[in-house]
Amino acid sequence: MEFGGNFSTSGLFGKYAFVNNQTGPSLAMEGGYGATESSSHYYLGGIGSIAFSESFEVFINGRLNKVDTDEDDIQVGDSVGNMTIEATELTYVLATTGFNLWFNENLGLSLYGIYAFGNDIIWDNGAAVGGSFLIKL
Repeated sequence: MEFGGNFSTSGLFGKYAFVNNQTGPSLAMEGGYGATESSSHYYLGGIGSIAFSESFEVFINGRLNKVDTDEDDIQVGDSVGNMTIEATELTYVLATTGFNLWFNENLGLSLYGIYAFGNDIIWDNGAAVGGSFLIKL
């Protein structure tokens, strides 16, 4: 019997809060790196939020992204979501704003709007909308 896996994607990211209040304003920095067999990306950004209670907060996030890829991963001119890629080396800013709703101490929901601008991308159709489940460990 044998167990194994082929992990073609890897990533490392982190976030550090300079100010982390349960209610009121908070400020954090984030950064990360990820790679596949033929691509890599880096990002660095800041997050500002205001918690009106322990269960509701609004946030804004700006992130500078650098992506190096090749034609094996994406064809130049193809659309990826709301973004049309015009080169295999990209630098762009991703801006996100939204809110987090916590149902209890460990589980929540995040809803947000996303917009990107920068070199060698075309952002189509205004802001994208996203959501995610939140888990605190």
